[in-house]
Parts: sequence; C-alpha cells; structure tokens
Amino acid sequence: MIINYSPSFAHAPELSSEYYARIIENVLDAIIITDADMVIQSWNKGAELIYGWTQEEAVGCKINELLVSEEGQELYRTKVNEFRRQGHFLSEETRPTKSGRIIHVSISASAVYNNQGKVVGLVSVTKDITEKKQTEKQLRLLNQHLTQEVSRKTNQINHVFDRITDGYFSLDKEWRFLYLNKRMGEIVHQNSDSLVGKIIWESFPALIGSEAEKMYRASAADGERRVHYDYYAPLSLWYEVHIYPSAEGLDVFVRDVTGKKKAEDLILKKNRLYQFISSINQMIVRADNEDLLFKEACDVAIQVGKFSMAWIGKLDEATGKLVPIAHAGQDLNHFVP
Repeated sequence: MIINYSPSFAHAPELSSEYYARIIENVLDAIIITDADMVIQSWNKGAELIYGWTQEEAVGCKINELLVSEEGQELYRTKVNEFRRQGHFLSEETRPTKSGRIIHVSISASAVYNNQGKVVGLVSVTKDITEKKQTEKQLRLLNQHLTQEVSRKTNQINHVFDRITDGYFSLDKEWRFLYLNKRMGEIVHQNSDSLVGKIIWESFPALIGSEAEKMYRASAADGERRVHYDYYAPLSLWYEVHIYPSAEGLDVFVRDVTGKKKAEDLILKKNRLYQFISSINQMIVRADNEDLLFKEACDVAIQVGKFSMAWIGKLDEATGKLVPIAHAGQDLNHFVP
C-alpha cells in the first residue's frame, strides 16, 4: 500500500519513501497520520486491526469523528491543545471500534513539520492495551479482595485471642513484642497496644536473671516447648506460662493462677493448723511432764505448723511479766523483750 498524504506532506520526503511505507504498513500498532486539521491522511494495517475500519473508510475522516466517543470529546480537545502547544502528547484513554466495542489504548503523538518549521500534520502510534487494563483491574480487585480477606482473618484471630481466658503474646527474635491480646494487658495491668514493639526485658526488668528468662531463652535456642510456673513479685502475680517456639520467635500463653495459688496456700495453712492442733491434743493426752510437754509443743509448732518461732511463757506474779520457759525456731531474743 502506498501511504496517502495531502499536498502539505510534499515537504516530508521520508514519509513518501516506499521503504518506510512498507515498514509502517507491517507494524502491528496503529500508525495514523493526519493533516494539521486532524483529518486522517494515512491508516496502516495495524490501525485496521485495532479499530476495525479499513483504510478506505478511515482516510478523509476527522480523528474525533471516527475514533472519539461523545464522552471523550473534551479529553480529545485537551490533548489537541496540548499537541498544538508542545508538538507532542502521550495519553491513555478509551476509544470506540467499528463494532461498537470500547477499547483501552495508549497513544504517542508527534507533530510533522515542513521545511519552514510549520506544523503540517500529526503522526500517532496507538497500542491496544485493553487486555493489560483488564489484567490490572483483575489484579486490583484481587489485591482488594486479599486485603479484605487478610483484614477479616486478622480480626477473627484477634477476636479469638481476645476471648480466650489466658493471656497471649508473641515475641520476635529480638525479644520485641509483636502482639498481646487484651487479657495479657489485663494480667500485667498495661495497655496491650502500648507494649507492641518494646523489648520484654526492658518492659519487665524483674524477669532478668529469673528462671522464666532461662526458659524463654532455652526455647528460643533449641526450639522446644516449655511449661513454667513462677511468681512475678512486682505484680504479686503467680502465673503458669506455656512457651511455643515459632518461625518469628516465641508464642507465649500466660495463665494468672494467683487466686488458685492463694486458695491452695490457705488450704495448706488450714491443714497445717489442723495437724498442729491435733498433734498438741495427742501430746496433752500422753504427757506426764509439764516441761517436756511445753518443749515438744514448741517443736511441733515449728515442724508441723511450719511457724518460724514458737515459745511458751509463764506469768511471773512478782514482776507481772511473761517469762519464757520453752521455745523452738528462731532466736527468742528477737521476739521477747
């Protein structure tokens, strides 16, 4: 095909070359040449493949009448003005085809000048990017869906962790808190979010050198699960901790057993007191020596009752003071004036 061009292109000999004409004809992109009034002068095979109109149908038509929808006229005028000011423009837009299908195109246009430097036309290269745009849209929708799904799953997981009665926190390999559930914040009397990003040893310095620290570091080192029962003095907290190594660091579940511990201690104290009273009663029944009874009673208080010190005194009627006659455990002088 010989490229059609108006007399105004007579001063562009490179465009009249048969060699260049064949190149343009065989390019798969649409190469469209217009005159200064945007009337189509040349329409290659690529333009026919993309838009559907033949060369005979397209040549002689104005660009905006053939290739611009009613909705796209304003953008077209903006691009033409840009072209007249700068001599070129780039654009991505939608355009109609002969069949009525709307396609996405990428357009690169440059001015054609005559020997006097006057603009005599425009050469544009158009690529059909419809498939690319559809792929981008699908990717955006997929990413949006994935973002929503990740958010939904994260909320579900957080909800689960916030509903469990145990405290939970995760640590990275630098011993920084990655996450703490609401219950963990309640156990340590702090806002869970405020601890995220902080180092555990700096937030809870009393752990340094403790058996708990040894457990954490051992699990991080050998990847073994550990269970630990301990007392954290700054919070008067008895707790049971389950440590699970993970790819990020450690997952830790903490159960506040302070109430349980206090109840157990109370039961133990009551049992010891019962055993102590029972033992004293048995001694009284068997005793035939007052001094020996008093001494053994003090010993039983220490051994069975687990008291730190026990003593028995008699009232000195002359002085009105109690005089120790038997004791066991710690030095009596610390307790009796």
